[in-house]
Amino acid sequence: MKTKSILQLRDPSLLVLLLFCFSINSALPGQELEQLISSKFEVIDEQDHQFIDCNTYRFGNDILYDNPNVIRLYENGAYRFDFKFSYFDKNGIINPSNYLDKFYSVQVPESVRKSYRVTAVSPKGDNLSIYAIATGDPGIQDTFRIQLLDKEAKLLADAIYPFQVREDIPDATETAFLPMKIEFKPIFVRLEDVNNPNNRIERQLMPFPPDTINLDAKEAFNFITEIEEEVQVNGQSYVLVANHEKNYGYQVNLSWEGKSLQDKPNSKNGLRSYLTTVPGRNRPSRPVTVDLTAIMAADLKKAGLDQGGKRVQQEYVFVEPNTKLTKVYQMDYIKQHPNISSSRKDQKSTQYLINKHLPLIQNNFKEANQQVFHYYQLSPQQKINLQKAQISTNSQPAPAKTGKTQTTIPAKPSQQKYAVIQNTQKPAATATKEARVRDHRKTTVNPALSRTQRVNPNVARRNETVRVATPRPPSPQPKGDYYTLAIEVSRETEVMSHRTYLLTFRIIN
Repeated sequence: MKTKSILQLRDPSLLVLLLFCFSINSALPGQELEQLISSKFEVIDEQDHQFIDCNTYRFGNDILYDNPNVIRLYENGAYRFDFKFSYFDKNGIINPSNYLDKFYSVQVPESVRKSYRVTAVSPKGDNLSIYAIATGDPGIQDTFRIQLLDKEAKLLADAIYPFQVREDIPDATETAFLPMKIEFKPIFVRLEDVNNPNNRIERQLMPFPPDTINLDAKEAFNFITEIEEEVQVNGQSYVLVANHEKNYGYQVNLSWEGKSLQDKPNSKNGLRSYLTTVPGRNRPSRPVTVDLTAIMAADLKKAGLDQGGKRVQQEYVFVEPNTKLTKVYQMDYIKQHPNISSSRKDQKSTQYLINKHLPLIQNNFKEANQQVFHYYQLSPQQKINLQKAQISTNSQPAPAKTGKTQTTIPAKPSQQKYAVIQNTQKPAATATKEARVRDHRKTTVNPALSRTQRVNPNVARRNETVRVATPRPPSPQPKGDYYTLAIEVSRETEVMSHRTYLLTFRIIN
């Protein structure tokens, strides 16, 4: 009777309002994120070489564009733009190399502000070249809109690229530095026992020093890599997961730093591989020092980011992933993977990794960026001169022995790449007894020194000789062989299309 009396409302409009609110609340959690297109826009110009990308999503009835960067054009400048895109159709991926086979077309409609005029759209292999002239007045801001249409001229998806117009001053020496935001997305790797899929290990990786996983010898695993695409909507972080079943244009390449284990790709995109704990054959067995700066510099070069214009240059800025929002996965993914750990949904683990290693990755990213641009912005003759200088420096004979010598203690494979420098002081052969006495007096501990200076021999007062004690030997590492795996994630329709992550396996016999 009580339940029935609830529905017997005097005002029918109130009942309609309650039902409408209930339908909205029940429909909102069911809305899922869908990616339509991923694309990259490149300005091909010796003066103004630039990059920008755009990811287009559908959330319910809304279309979302993820493009935080901007390009810069000069008035009356004629430009060529190379456009790469991947449209994620239900039956496959549509890109510049196959969209004409389906009688699709690409159009660039004129904007309302009429700040540009497109002269030609020409497919060239994996790219689509767009020729345009910037006709807008200096200071104006506008947007390129590139549309993909089906054979019936129906809009499938589009991408937008904001730009700004600047005054073109003849013989100007001005150089504009445009910041570009690059976010290293966390990836997840999962090792599933071939004989027992319920026996699994999962790790979240970011471009930091490698994590270590202990594995028993004589075991085989399915090594699965997953990349998460996150979009913030209504205070939530909605997630698309790219894996071997639906890769969204991602590719993975596995390689070993030094000695290797046996692995074999188990999918075309490399997101699923077969991994055993048997050491690989015909591979180098020497330990290799992992240099994160060199790896990041190689990623920048592979992505084409070593090119820079003379008037416009882009500075690449590392952006921290947002870890303050709760993750919301698609229902299909949760059904297929019911064993998602709570730590994967909880952002605390990601925030812990960022707080622990962020200064290191920012420093490595900055050094890698400087290394790439310093070398690749030189003229061919300057490159040759630089190489000659490096060769002559390396071929010079060792300097004559002096009072001070440096002994380099090589780092062990399980330690960091930095070698330990030990400074020792040797008295000259012609030194007199009086000089040795004076040297002894200088190195005597002064009771007037502070406690820190007495305890730490590296802290000394001015004009005093410092004797650095020999460092203690490192604590013995646990027994077992170590193998470091480099996981290179690439996506050609993204500006930072190459990112390398490291993972170390310790094989326990």
